Amino acid sequence: MRPTCLVLIALILAACNPNSGPASRSGNEAPRAEASTAAISESNFLSSMAVEGVKTVSYNDENGKPISFDQFIAATMSGQSFQKTFDTQGSMAMFSISPKGSDRARSATSSKYRLKVPLAASAPAIDARDLDGTLHSLNDGTKYTLLSFFFANCVPCIQEVPEINGLPLKRQNLKVLAITFDPKATATDFVEKRGLKVPVIADAQTYIDTLGISLYPTLVLISPEGRVVAAKQSAGEPAGTEPIDGWLQSVGL
Repeated sequence: MRPTCLVLIALILAACNPNSGPASRSGNEAPRAEASTAAISESNFLSSMAVEGVKTVSYNDENGKPISFDQFIAATMSGQSFQKTFDTQGSMAMFSISPKGSDRARSATSSKYRLKVPLAASAPAIDARDLDGTLHSLNDGTKYTLLSFFFANCVPCIQEVPEINGLPLKRQNLKVLAITFDPKATATDFVEKRGLKVPVIADAQTYIDTLGISLYPTLVLISPEGRVVAAKQSAGEPAGTEPIDGWLQSVGL
C-alpha cells in the first residue's frame, strides 16, 4: 500500500504576484472567477488521477464517512483538498476530503484563486512555438505534460529552476513546458541567466488568462488525453516541504 498523499486542487499560498507585469496583474488584482461546476464524469476523473481500471473505488468526506462521487467533486470544486490512497496492484483506490482543521486544508479553502478549468476537464489547447521555434501541443496521447508558469522577476520561479530542469531526466513519461507572459527577449534572457533547460513558450498571456493563472510559480499537470489532473501554486512553501517530484508521485505518476 502506498502512503496517503495530499493533493491540492486549489491554487494556494499567494506568495508571488507579478507586480512588475501589466496593470491587470497588479497586487490589487480581483480574484479569478470560480472554477466551473460543470459535470465531470467519474471515468474521466479516475483516468486523470492515474487509477483508471481499479477494482474498487471509494470516496469519503472529511470525517471518513462514505459519500458519492458527485458529493466528492462538489467538495473539491469548493476549494477543499483531498487525499488519495491506492495500491500498486490496482485493486483499490480511496479518495478522502481533507479535514477542514488541517493547516493545508485551511490554506486550500481560504484561497481566492482557482483555475478556470475544473479538475478532469479538457485543458485549453495549446499550439505554440518555443524560443527555438519548435511547435508544442497538448494531448499527444503518450505523455503527461507539466506546465510550469513563471515570469522573469519572480524569485520563487527562479528558485524552482533546478528542480524543473531535473524532472524530464527523472520521469520519462513526462513532458515539461515553461510558459510565461514575458516577451520573447525577456524569456530568452531568463533562460540564459538562470539556466532553464526545458522548452519555454513566451508571450502567452492569452493562454494564461484562459486557464486562469494569476499566481506564480504555478504548476498544472495535464494527462496524455489533455485533461487537467492537478494544479499546484508552489510559492511560499518552506523549502523541502513538498518537492515537485513528490507532488507528482502523490497524483500517481
